[in-house]
Amino acid sequence: MFLLPELKAKQGDVKNITIWNLESVAELIDGLELFKKYPRTLYYSSTMYADDTNTSEFVYDHLIKEVCNNPSYPDGVSVNARVLHNQSASKDPSFKRDGCEYPYRKLTGWGAMQVGGDLPKLIEYKVCKKQCTCERTLSVIPYEKYRKFPVEAGCSFALFDPVYSSA
Repeated sequence: MFLLPELKAKQGDVKNITIWNLESVAELIDGLELFKKYPRTLYYSSTMYADDTNTSEFVYDHLIKEVCNNPSYPDGVSVNARVLHNQSASKDPSFKRDGCEYPYRKLTGWGAMQVGGDLPKLIEYKVCKKQCTCERTLSVIPYEKYRKFPVEAGCSFALFDPVYSSA
């Protein structure tokens, strides 16, 4: 049986971690190297569970692929997740880093569809407060169109949908 990747991280200061700390999600995406494992993924977009009645102010936020020239890496390139809070932020000249490119900008055709015979994988971010610590978990889960909101005492969840290049 093939196990999907999962990454857990503990954090001491519970007050500074919230479910919508997207920098925390980006850090875990990098830890799992998801953009390297799924190279046609351009970004992850926050989405809602099928039975979620709450609307998030972050529904237009994305975790985009950032590809940078980096001589300290064996292949000379680093691939990381970068938080894009809304599309207008990407037009700000200070958003772009020197030596980096953002493949989603070249997007001509896209879709969370079958890519190379493999269904896309959602990512689920879970934050659980446990006494004096906070545990963050990022799990790659099979695509499920009507995924229901998980319920676990002391935990909050967020779901992200991949957007792939069709090229």
